Amino acid sequence: MYNSAYRQDIQSTMSNLTLDHARKLINGIRATFLSGPPPPQVDPNLLFDVNFDSSLDVDYTIDGNPLAFEGVSVSTPDDGFVSITGPNYLKLTTALPEYMKNTGDQSWVANWRSESTGGNRFVIQTSEPNQSLELSVNQRTGFNFTLNSTNLLITLYKGYNSTLVTLVGSIGQFDMSVNISSIVVTYKREGHILKLYFNGALLAESSAPAGNEANVIDWSTVNNIYANRFYTYSPSAPTHYDKISVYDKVLTLEEVEDIYNASQL
Repeated sequence: MYNSAYRQDIQSTMSNLTLDHARKLINGIRATFLSGPPPPQVDPNLLFDVNFDSSLDVDYTIDGNPLAFEGVSVSTPDDGFVSITGPNYLKLTTALPEYMKNTGDQSWVANWRSESTGGNRFVIQTSEPNQSLELSVNQRTGFNFTLNSTNLLITLYKGYNSTLVTLVGSIGQFDMSVNISSIVVTYKREGHILKLYFNGALLAESSAPAGNEANVIDWSTVNNIYANRFYTYSPSAPTHYDKISVYDKVLTLEEVEDIYNASQL
């Protein structure tokens, strides 16, 4: 037989523990509610990200310094796009950040819509357009991503207009003015392996020829990033740019699929 006073003490202690637990739980919920939603998670390998929603401002830079694009006679961003009609183009208001001039593993993402049915339909590159042939072509370094007709041409340079690795992928003819198209370009430094994904699927793969083992991407003449124009060539009809992102890693197929699926929401 237990002493009734002892049983009452135990019951009182248990009640206090239960109340204390409930109080802590409620306070935790209150603190979470008052502090608002948790901050969005940023991929630690994301260097640069712009989604053209209501401005030309860059959404994320790895060093926190604000960046913005400017355009030549470019229409105001609307409905998640910035629309450009050639010969106009986009560029950053400042020089290209040094951390984007990466010679190691990297990935580039670009989402867009195009109203052009042939010729140049989409361009993102690092050679300044509207300049002399010598500067815009013969001395180009960095990279060039161009969709001409149905062929996506991806080139990384190891010196003045000297190709390190390149590939071409054919996407076929279809109406590109309705849905967002997405390319992801990945580069693996070891072996200089270049992959091109289109709308979430691997489209083409290439590697540098033998003898390039010690070479790297050359950024020596690069001072900006340009969208919608190469030298004197640009799409004849409006191109609507939606997103440009840069990572310092090789994105996986699963990540590429997620990027494309997100663009369709």
